[in-house]
Amino acid sequence: SSSKGLASSRAAGRVACRRAAVRVAAKKDIHPEFHKASKVICNGEEVFTVSGTKKEYVVDVWSGNHPFYMNGQGGTMILDDERIEKFNKKYEGLDDLFGDSKK
Repeated sequence: SSSKGLASSRAAGRVACRRAAVRVAAKKDIHPEFHKASKVICNGEEVFTVSGTKKEYVVDVWSGNHPFYMNGQGGTMILDDERIEKFNKKYEGLDDLFGDSKK
């Protein structure tokens, strides 16, 4: 009999929690204008188009001129000599661990 009382209280809870469906209209004039063909410009030339809220995006770097994406096709990675020395100093003993010692 206690399980019957529990089931009826659950059903009553579901009925009590139901709300009437209310439609709310979106606010007008708060959203920016959307452009389906916005130009992306890098170094004064259009590199591709995207959809967005601006007519034109001016960028300094994009996948066509970033060294990570160039994959050896003219891209150069700029490395600081101090950082290279710091890296080499930090990992100088690892060659011995793997048997690759050049000594």
